[in-house]
Amino acid sequence: MDWLGLLFDNQIDSMIFAGIAVISFICLLVAMIADGVFDFLDFDFDTGLGSLFSAQGILAFATGFGASGWILTGYFDIPALYSSGVAIGGGAAVMIPVSLMHRVLIRQVGDTSFEPSRTIGTTAMVTLPIPGDASGLGQISISWGGGSRTVPARTESNEAIAEGRLVRIVTIAGGVYYVDPTQQPG
Repeated sequence: MDWLGLLFDNQIDSMIFAGIAVISFICLLVAMIADGVFDFLDFDFDTGLGSLFSAQGILAFATGFGASGWILTGYFDIPALYSSGVAIGGGAAVMIPVSLMHRVLIRQVGDTSFEPSRTIGTTAMVTLPIPGDASGLGQISISWGGGSRTVPARTESNEAIAEGRLVRIVTIAGGVYYVDPTQQPG
């Protein structure tokens, strides 16, 4: 059986749907691999299902639309107008799972950029003792984005803080983190 002949059967409609499917699928693969290539297609409209109108969502819709229309016109010999209506559903059936998958993947990546202001109120570990009379600096280690960052620290109170103690970050000034000791379990 000649599948390729069955799918095209010298119908221009089938060839147009096939072109839409193939070109959209190739662009979708590029968009998934090289994120940001088609950002000009993104619309800032989040439906809760993922951003349906992201580049990946639009390209997934076009791929599903083209593939559905191609199969309906080429294999089942359904007229292009009817195939187009059904293909819209096929496009949506592909767009929604791809958008959900893209949303899950984006959440997995997360935001690991270190922003000092976002550390205020969090706890850290003292790695170099902090003098109590504000006469010098100690050092704390902040866990952030799967790693840690070591920064200079000074106490907010006049209490010296020993190495290994947990502290709460109160404020940041001039690159120095001002901390208070937390209550140790005990």
